[in-house]
Amino acid sequence: MGYTLVIDEGTTSTRAMIFNEKMQAVSVSQKRFEQYFPKPGWVEHDADEIYEKVLETICKAIHIAGIKSEEIDSIGITNQRETVVPFDRKTGMSKHRAIVWQCRRTAGMIEALKKEGIEKEIHKRTGLFLDPYFSGSKIRYLKENILQTKNNTYFGTIDAFLVYRLTGGKSFKTDPSNASRTLLFNINTMRYDPYLMDIFKVKEDELPEVVPSDSVFGKTKGVKCLPDGIPITGILGDQQAALLGQGGIAPGIAKNTYGTGSFLLINTGEKPEFFKKGILTTVGFQVGSIVHYAVEGSVFIVGALIDWLIQVGLLSGIEELNTILNERISTDVCFVPAFVGLGAPHWDPDARGAIFNLTRGTSRKDIVRAAMLSIPLQTEELLRIIKNRGISVSEMRVDGGVSNNDYIMQLQADISNLKILRQPFKEVTAKGAAFISALGTGKMSLSDIGKFVSFGKEFIPRMKDDERERLYRSYSNFVNKVKSREA
Repeated sequence: MGYTLVIDEGTTSTRAMIFNEKMQAVSVSQKRFEQYFPKPGWVEHDADEIYEKVLETICKAIHIAGIKSEEIDSIGITNQRETVVPFDRKTGMSKHRAIVWQCRRTAGMIEALKKEGIEKEIHKRTGLFLDPYFSGSKIRYLKENILQTKNNTYFGTIDAFLVYRLTGGKSFKTDPSNASRTLLFNINTMRYDPYLMDIFKVKEDELPEVVPSDSVFGKTKGVKCLPDGIPITGILGDQQAALLGQGGIAPGIAKNTYGTGSFLLINTGEKPEFFKKGILTTVGFQVGSIVHYAVEGSVFIVGALIDWLIQVGLLSGIEELNTILNERISTDVCFVPAFVGLGAPHWDPDARGAIFNLTRGTSRKDIVRAAMLSIPLQTEELLRIIKNRGISVSEMRVDGGVSNNDYIMQLQADISNLKILRQPFKEVTAKGAAFISALGTGKMSLSDIGKFVSFGKEFIPRMKDDERERLYRSYSNFVNKVKSREA
């Protein structure tokens, strides 16, 4: 049996990993790419640069693995999701920088749509709420402000753009986990919805074809370091890939990925569960004709909060962070990190971050401790809404860079009164992409996935109930203070 190549294209870097038939990673290569911030709240990527980084990491991963490229028999892709790339149908070259999922430039457009009273209908069709986070308003912005006179443009999420480039322009496809994040895809009919496309001023022939997650999306053609003809046999959005990589193939399994933001997903089975407020309904993955749905809560600022603390000089680095957390500082300071608005369950793009309860006696360490407490408290907001709906969550499986910090994971266990399970293998998202690619080739079945998932360290709650409730009530109170009047 051959090897599986995984392309893991994230928000700040691109990885290529090679997995053997036992789903063990035999090599990894990673390259960071440029972040562009043309205006406050705007975030862009150069998609052509991203593709070049993909090629560089593929070549490096093959070299590190010490294998021949001909030994790779399938490719899986996992990607940052709602980011939109406008690119030329003939050349595949981007026509404008990609507008990233974090970008808030379409907040005004979203508010205008909300005032039209159509959000409930959109939610019923997509499982999403109106927010600049999702792809639809980004596409409409590009068409109305950048590409008004150009009709030879495709609009794709990163996965679809990569498929197009990797196949030499022969294939333009995406999977339902990505399509369900665009505000253009009806998760009940599993098709692009004419009503939604009309709202966001896009035509179906400008969008990628949607096929099951374990499909053959195309075959390589003219790709540096790879022979022609290697099939791309699996695609998943990064958070859904992490759910699969955590063995989330059955209803009730919860995972939380702590990266730039954090993303809580819970498998809800073959029927979508809709929430009236706050929590998203999304496609987890589609294997063959069977669609597996999930509910999701998205927190925008987690790992980015640590970066900010270092950037402004409140923290010297991760080593000092561990020292501060290990001191178990007790503080009344409360930190609400709404740097780019509030995600779930508030969906308030105009909210801004704030630090409360400062006194002359407040120290730098108090602020750092309060900032780190905001990470589990944001997740706890989501868990309480989901549990109140009757969805059982007995444990949470975690991954992502911040999950490697034992102190923060213990805080999560304490604040949420849940057992936290962490895999020893850290690249869970890439593993999920390897799984879906192996499903696409027929190397394995969905029921086989559990054989390749194991857990290492567990974090057991130890905080007293009254302290847990005090911290949560305080945080909830101050979140309401930073919310905009229109939210």
